Amino acid sequence: MPYDTTAISGDVKNLLPLRAKLIEAQHPSWNLFKCLLSPYRCLGFKGTVGENMKYLIFDNNKRLLACLLFGSAAWSCAARNDFIRWDRDTRINHLRLITNNTLIDTTLV
Repeated sequence: MPYDTTAISGDVKNLLPLRAKLIEAQHPSWNLFKCLLSPYRCLGFKGTVGENMKYLIFDNNKRLLACLLFGSAAWSCAARNDFIRWDRDTRINHLRLITNNTLIDTTLV
């Protein structure tokens, strides 16, 4: 799916305000969202699993700047749990408060 890849230069404040557009599976922009993420997945991007929220970010001139995908956190991740000092009960009670981000595409940043 084609999309504008023209470089945007200048002061970030000139892009404001930014607009975040929530994308759902049946949304007209769903195919664009998949297209943007596919090159960064070894098997392509077919869709999401679990709870997640997807956004396209636009500047004040309606130019696409970024796509964001936040997914539900893994139920158990020893490195994370150790780092934030979560025991089993704390993890069960607070896991809903964190999210995983999937990718920051540096060509859009």
